[in-house]
Amino acid sequence: MTTPGDSLDQRGVPADGPTTEPFTHPAPALPAITNPDSTYTTMPGTNDQLVHHGALRTAVLPALFWLAILLPVYVAPLVLIRVPAVVIALVAVALTAWLSVSAYLKLRKVLRSAIDDAMPAPTQSLRLGSDALDLADRTSHSRIDHDRITSITVNREVVTLRFDGMGLAMPRELWPDPVVARLRDLIDPRRTPAPSDPPPQPPLPRPAEPHTTVVAGPDTAVRLAVAQRREPWLSRIVLIAVAIIAVLAVGFAFLGGLLYGPLGVTFPLAFGALALASCWHLANRPPAKVVRHHECAAYPGATLSAHFGTDAVLLATPAWVMRMPYAMIGKITFRADIAALTYGLVPIALPSALFPPPITAGLRERGLTVVER
Repeated sequence: MTTPGDSLDQRGVPADGPTTEPFTHPAPALPAITNPDSTYTTMPGTNDQLVHHGALRTAVLPALFWLAILLPVYVAPLVLIRVPAVVIALVAVALTAWLSVSAYLKLRKVLRSAIDDAMPAPTQSLRLGSDALDLADRTSHSRIDHDRITSITVNREVVTLRFDGMGLAMPRELWPDPVVARLRDLIDPRRTPAPSDPPPQPPLPRPAEPHTTVVAGPDTAVRLAVAQRREPWLSRIVLIAVAIIAVLAVGFAFLGGLLYGPLGVTFPLAFGALALASCWHLANRPPAKVVRHHECAAYPGATLSAHFGTDAVLLATPAWVMRMPYAMIGKITFRADIAALTYGLVPIALPSALFPPPITAGLRERGLTVVER
């Protein structure tokens, strides 16, 4: 049975137990939103448009971050050996352009990985409640409380909803002007409830017979936030980049020592240590808005559940429900009591108790890569 507690390792099944064994029947389909305020069926080119828009907006911060780390690494030795300022400026411009394009292409790949071109064009729908906004398609159903939404930006082709420090791009056709105006009114902190307000949102659909369940404890949301924040930093590419920074710092220290003595040794080593410490801090100290995002799905006492079908896994939390085909799951990495499930290229942190040994064995049989650290 399901047991509440203050750790992530709270596993079980409902008291009456499921009537079907895992991996014996297809995962149930997600029910559509009833009485939606708006619907839109994706047209050819819509996904490319959204991917381009999302990658273009999101690539700015990663590019600036890596520029702040790598620009001094490239420029410092040129200054030390007195390279002309024009050459240094050209190196800085080239590095900026390379980092910007690389971040954009990487994010395009990440966003594109979440779209299964082999499936029929999904119909997206939304519904406004007095307390939250619901968004759904054939693979997911998400709830965003109004007090988490900071803004909604509309242009001719794309609507961007910002919440918990993130930006979600959606087709403009999904957001007719009356719906945009209604949401802006509902998220206005100065408004007072009115008789014409829509009713609160009903509970999210959940698996009727989950195979595993986990009850979140007091620290679950924080630990999931740290894990999801840290997972990309533990990827092979980032570890290689960190190793390169360390090697360059030592090399520049050697060169600086030959040219400028002790001061030339100290500066590259101090800068390299500062860069590595910054990376570690960002990977292990998620901002409050990131923690809040996870608190919506894993607040103390919240139930997270999973139903494992022959074709997909249905994951449910109080804030979102997702139907993930196994073909879209790259791998599951277990680190202590956290499981980082890679959906396309996006890591999703979940309690490892949702994936006990019999389940992980079944996932391996279906071609998933399961890694234990």
